[in-house]
Amino acid sequence: MQRAPFLLLALLLQSACTIPAPREAISSPTADETDAAFVASERTVDAFTGSTLEERMLPSGMLEIGHPQAPVAFTLFTHHSCAYCRTFDAMLTDRILTEFVERGRVRLTVVPVPLQKYPESTEQMLLLSCATKQGKGWAMHRALFDGQPSEERLRAMEIDGDALETCTASSDNDRLLPPSTVTLVPSYAINDTLYTGLPEWPELRGQINEALSR
Repeated sequence: MQRAPFLLLALLLQSACTIPAPREAISSPTADETDAAFVASERTVDAFTGSTLEERMLPSGMLEIGHPQAPVAFTLFTHHSCAYCRTFDAMLTDRILTEFVERGRVRLTVVPVPLQKYPESTEQMLLLSCATKQGKGWAMHRALFDGQPSEERLRAMEIDGDALETCTASSDNDRLLPPSTVTLVPSYAINDTLYTGLPEWPELRGQINEALSR
């Protein structure tokens, strides 16, 4: 996978789901098991793995989870109708959470990227932002990969359906999630370095550990 400064590569991207190219896994250092896991004391999210993490809404309207002072910022650019984004979530997200976010090493921000090929983009972005306002953004993020959640699933996630509907219809929504310069998904930024595509876990783990060692 090629690596380039965030702004330079972002200008070159075209609107589409990325088709990952084959790549060799690279080795990465073992995580320091002596680090204490971060335990959040404020709003928390069910990561669907038994994990409980702090969740917050950034001023931009984006969802961030993990310790706010974690040394590495991991920004995930995704789309909930993109098959490769769904694969990224299924194969890699829980590993990022358990190995890095729970230990206070990484804070993860989710940025849904609106793509013209997916007419449901706006609705998905609004659902995510409005659920984040209720402290349920992470649950909504995971649920949206299965399509728009039913009323039954909203109740299971403890989301106020009436408040969600009012929020998504609000005239203030044009300020919730400003358009991203990234238009190829899945992509992710580790601090100020942007990567595009679907990596293998050893490769991704090595990239994060490299950022932690700086």
